[in-house]
Parts: sequence; structure tokens; C-alpha cells
Amino acid sequence: MAASSRYYPLFFDIREKLCLVVGGGKVAVRKVKDLLGAGATVRVVAPKISTPLTRLAAKGKIELVEREYLMGDLKNAALVFAVTNDERVNMHISRDAKKRNLPVNVADNPNLCSFIVPAQIKKGPVTVAISTGGAAPGMAARLKKDIEVVLSYETIRYITVVARFRNMLMKRISSRSARQRILKEVADMDIGEAIRLGSKGLEKRFLGV
Repeated sequence: MAASSRYYPLFFDIREKLCLVVGGGKVAVRKVKDLLGAGATVRVVAPKISTPLTRLAAKGKIELVEREYLMGDLKNAALVFAVTNDERVNMHISRDAKKRNLPVNVADNPNLCSFIVPAQIKKGPVTVAISTGGAAPGMAARLKKDIEVVLSYETIRYITVVARFRNMLMKRISSRSARQRILKEVADMDIGEAIRLGSKGLEKRFLGV
């Protein structure tokens, strides 16, 4: 299968869902921080745990299990990350997870993954994910830098304003078609004007309140 058609892009709500990270080194730290940022419940399993992970556990941010991986560690997991420095262990985790239809990511080995983690840009409410299907990760990093330049402060401000207005619109207007019409009119506005009006100004203009 061609790399361009191998993966289906998806944003997955993992708030309060258990995510298993097997491994206790630097890569595990990065994975854990990203998962916590998305609101996940994180369990780390590894015989050796790095200091940053120990500190997170001391603060009650994550659960630590200081031992080798066991098949039972997969129980109730929504996502699985294998980030050990032992390829045989990573293969074992991948095989166990796939048998249970659990999404699994193995660091630096797309062939063992059922999903990959794209390069990400996060600014305010905006998240942009970039992937080359594992074919050219260096190009994904270059594209990330280019998009970060384009994604200006003004764009973020506009999205923030419209998001607040949309939340209010959902509460006040029950008709889906009416909401869509109003949101299309907002989308057609000049970005600078929408920012100047703010969510309250948009509310006054389109709803008269």
C-alpha cells in the first residue's frame, strides 16, 4: 500500500481515558507530556524510570509501575505506546495490542504501528497535524516550521473569537440550518473586523442582543 493512503487522519478525544506507555526514558517523557496535555490518564510501565517521570508520579499526575511489561498491562487501555530500547519487547507489545484491537504506536518503527503520531503545531485552540505517512519525517518537520510562520497571532485571535461566538450560538439557536447560515456569514467577514467586534460584537450584530 502506498504511504500516502496508508493512514486515516483522526483527532481522538482521550480525556480521562487510560493510555499505556511502556518505557521510562526520554521518548517516554515526551509521550507522557503530550498525553497529559490532552487530558489522558497515563500509566507508565518500565523497570527503570527517568527522573522527570518520577516527579510527575510524585505529583499524582501519572501512575508508575516499575517492572517489566506484562500482557495484563493492556487491560482497559485506549492507546498503547511502546518506547523501550529493546526491539523484542516492542514487538511483543505491538503483537499483544493488535491481538486485542488496541491502537499501538512503536517508536521509530512504523511497521509495528497501527497508528503514528504526526508532527504537531499547537497555538491556542488550533492544532495542526502533519504527516508524510512515515516516508519522510524530515520533510514533516520542515512543513511544520513553514506552517508555524503562516499561523499568525491574528489568525489565532480570530479563531478564538469565533469559537466563543459559536458556543453561544449553539445555546441560543436551536435550528441547525439557521446556525449554519450565521456561521457562514461570519466566515465570510474580514478577519480584522471579526476580531475588532469580538464575540460580544458578533452576538449583537447577528442576534441583536
